Amino acid sequence: MRKKLLLIFLVCVAILFVTINIRDSMQRPFHRERVNNFITVAKDIIQNNDQLEITEIGEGGRMKGGGWGNHIHFKSNLSEEKTVELIIPPLQAITGNKMIGKVSDSRITSYQFGFAQFGGDLLYTGPYDGNWELLVISQP
Repeated sequence: MRKKLLLIFLVCVAILFVTINIRDSMQRPFHRERVNNFITVAKDIIQNNDQLEITEIGEGGRMKGGGWGNHIHFKSNLSEEKTVELIIPPLQAITGNKMIGKVSDSRITSYQFGFAQFGGDLLYTGPYDGNWELLVISQP
């Protein structure tokens, strides 16, 4: 009796595991495309401004718990406020959320937008020196 219950339990766990993996595999192209579109627009904004320069574009990758994420590092010769005004509004049109949350302490300043399952984070570390990182994630 115990062996049968154990076997039934293990079969249920295996079915659950397979179902979750199939769902992740089916959704991954959607999240990858959404993140890549966001990165393409951000790259175009940065490259079309002579005060900004891209220093690194990430490869993109699977996020813990599913979904997809990527990043861009860039250097800005503009003030913090001007950089935020230039970068965030066009990207908000993609995320569909007009709210910006600013979080700041002595180590990091972060402008978060988009929230929930799809959003961006424009940040720099330490005192402002013009080196920015733009992160984007899309999760199920």
